[in-house]
Amino acid sequence: MALRPSPVSVVFAVALGCSSRADETTKPHDEAPLDADGDGVSEEDDCDDSDPEVYPGAPELCGGGDEDCDGEVDEDDAADALTWYIDLDGDGYGGQRTGQTACVQPENTLTDGSDCNDDDATVHPGADELPCNGVSESCDGDGGVRLPEEVATLQLAVDAADVGGYVCVAPGTWSGARLSHPVWIQATGDPDATILDGAGRNAILTIEDAPGTRVQGLTFTGGSSTFGAALRVIDSDGVVIIGNRFNDNVALADGGAVSIESSDGVLLTTNQFSSNEAGGSGGALSVVDSATTEVASNTFSRNDAEAEGGAIWLLRTTDAVVTGSTLDRNSAVDGGGLAARDGQRLTVDVVTLSGNTATDSGGGAWFHGEDGALLRNVTVSGSDAGTGAGVAAWANARVAFTQVAFAPHLVDTHGACLLLRTGASADLTDTTFDTCSAGIAGGAVAVREDSTLDVVGGEMADGFGGVGGGIAIVDTGSATVDGTVFRSNRADTSGAALYAAGGTLSATAVVFEDNLPDDHFCESAATCSIIEAP
Repeated sequence: MALRPSPVSVVFAVALGCSSRADETTKPHDEAPLDADGDGVSEEDDCDDSDPEVYPGAPELCGGGDEDCDGEVDEDDAADALTWYIDLDGDGYGGQRTGQTACVQPENTLTDGSDCNDDDATVHPGADELPCNGVSESCDGDGGVRLPEEVATLQLAVDAADVGGYVCVAPGTWSGARLSHPVWIQATGDPDATILDGAGRNAILTIEDAPGTRVQGLTFTGGSSTFGAALRVIDSDGVVIIGNRFNDNVALADGGAVSIESSDGVLLTTNQFSSNEAGGSGGALSVVDSATTEVASNTFSRNDAEAEGGAIWLLRTTDAVVTGSTLDRNSAVDGGGLAARDGQRLTVDVVTLSGNTATDSGGGAWFHGEDGALLRNVTVSGSDAGTGAGVAAWANARVAFTQVAFAPHLVDTHGACLLLRTGASADLTDTTFDTCSAGIAGGAVAVREDSTLDVVGGEMADGFGGVGGGIAIVDTGSATVDGTVFRSNRADTSGAALYAAGGTLSATAVVFEDNLPDDHFCESAATCSIIEAP
């Protein structure tokens, strides 16, 4: 017999069942996932649920962490990875096209990638710009005002250029200009093809109150003016004149081609001066009232002045230097090659004076009142003058000669190679005289009018004079000679090596070889002491 549930049991069971269904309807189907750091990614998917900056897809950062949960650290695409550049030319700047990002610096890289040409170490930001060459050495543009691409005349170009800026002159023939602020004027082509022409009636280029101006690579021709027909520099220190050619310019007064006036520290180098003329002094170049002028590695040929300095004239200059230059076949009344008057501490070094002519005195060089001039490693040859064909010093000029070589000179009067007059003095060290012939006296050196000569070492050979084929004191003055060799000198009458008409002559440890008719002779008015080397 089957058992039937009691009513109480049914009610209890129903009650229990209802209670169970009620619980099922009020409880959520799934519990919310745990996200401890609140970065929106559950702890199951977050590789570090304690750091809200770390989760899949987070920006990767350098520093040793795995922010994007991909198992890699410090990846090259990290958000804060630096860009590194290879420096191929070793100039301290990486190439613009060689960048690579990385947290760790790769070998041989830099963080500066501003080099616009990493194949050339002279090209990089901050490099000195070489004007007008079409290359931007500084990676900031070549700069400069271009003639004629941008302006029609040189005057417009220099006016448009910034202070210290460039003017780039293309090949062609152009008229001149006047500068009142410093500019670098540069030819873009060969000097023969880039010409500034004064047309025989105009001054070409004037630089006034424009210190630091630079003029390079041009030909100046046809200039005509009172001073500095091609180029005149006034009150402008530090001007540089380099690699130019000055031909056929005429100044009515001084500086046939170039005149430097009251301007210190001017440099003229690797220029060529030919066939320029001055109605006054300085057929090619005149320098007046200026200090520390340097004339280096220039050539001067066939220039003429009607007064002093066929090639170069220096007036009241201080610490001027003429070096590495050639002065050839220039002419003037005094100082066919070079003339210096009333200046201080002039240095003439490694210079050739050849074939220059003076109608009066100093065919090669002429010094008047110049104080402390020095000629060193200079060659003087083939010059012509009325007197003192090689070098002449006047009016208390003080000139020192060190290792100077005098080659053949001929005059009808006194001092074929060196003439000292009116209180001038000369100190000679290891200086040689070869074939110096004077018709009257002093084939090598003539001392006159209270002038003073001091000779140490060196040699005087094959000289000739009416008297004193070597050294002659013509009237008054003094000569001191120590350790000099006199060889094969000749005189018409007497004193083939040494002669004194008056004054004082002192020779010590000298060597006489084959001098005719005699080695030395002193007139009664002279005081002489001659001691030969043992």
